[in-house]
Amino acid sequence: MAFSVPLPGRPGQMLLSKGTLWVAIEPAQWGRPGRLLAVDPRSGRVRRTIRLPVSPMRFVTGFGSVWLTGAGGGGRYSGVLRLDPRSGRVLRVIRGAHPLGSALAATSRAIWIAGADTFPKGHPERSGVYFVHKIDPRREAVVLRVRLRSTVIDLVGDGRAVWATGWIAVPKLSEAGRVLFRQPIRGSGWSVARAGEGVWVAHTFNGSRRDRSPPPARELYRIREQARPHLTRIPLEESPWGISAAGGVAWVAAGQSPHQVLWLDDTQAPSPTAVPVSGMVRDIQATAGGAWVAQVKPNQLSRIC
Repeated sequence: MAFSVPLPGRPGQMLLSKGTLWVAIEPAQWGRPGRLLAVDPRSGRVRRTIRLPVSPMRFVTGFGSVWLTGAGGGGRYSGVLRLDPRSGRVLRVIRGAHPLGSALAATSRAIWIAGADTFPKGHPERSGVYFVHKIDPRREAVVLRVRLRSTVIDLVGDGRAVWATGWIAVPKLSEAGRVLFRQPIRGSGWSVARAGEGVWVAHTFNGSRRDRSPPPARELYRIREQARPHLTRIPLEESPWGISAAGGVAWVAAGQSPHQVLWLDDTQAPSPTAVPVSGMVRDIQATAGGAWVAQVKPNQLSRIC
């Protein structure tokens, strides 16, 4: 059954975790406090609202907490915020010896975060995220910094390991930061989702990160670590920028205006099927038997199946 529920503001990221659909609500003015909604994933009813001290950017759940990056807060909350998922209280702000970015992932033993995407004046790298940092949730501290040969735009956990996607490649790292697998790609992958023995990647741009206007890439990558070849390309009519997977089905957000929502069955020959949606898509979250779509104009959640 498809239906929509209104939201009290502009939605950002969504995350389904242990029977709760978490939805970030951005403030009207960036840098001001936002909110995090705990939503019933069956009905769309808001169970509770957490008021944040920052504008929410990215978040994950794990180790009994919500881990969140944001903007604003006067520098007091620069870093990774560890929140109590019931009260919303900030339990700890975790900082590192080096600037931290926004992309987050949870593994079975750690929280991983990308490095900052800007560097100090005079640094040999002018732009691009090449670092990932490992946070030990017991020590609540950054315990490892790993430099990659590719940039980092998105992360996803896989047991004790973590996958990264960005410009140039899609690597898989061990909990010690060793590269277990590396798939070179053209251009950049903007979003990564776990699936079976590997990942789905939204291949968003061709060209180079140094291009002012990189040409769009209209395809998905299905990467299987144990298969030959490792990479399968699925052509699309529009450029994808978001992907989520569950129950053998991948859900994709693609295009600019209007946005498209597509789904593919991973157990069959991949053939994208379009699902009509209204407004502008901000995020997509796969569930058992369907997906939730966060939209603006109007601000709402839509359940599709």
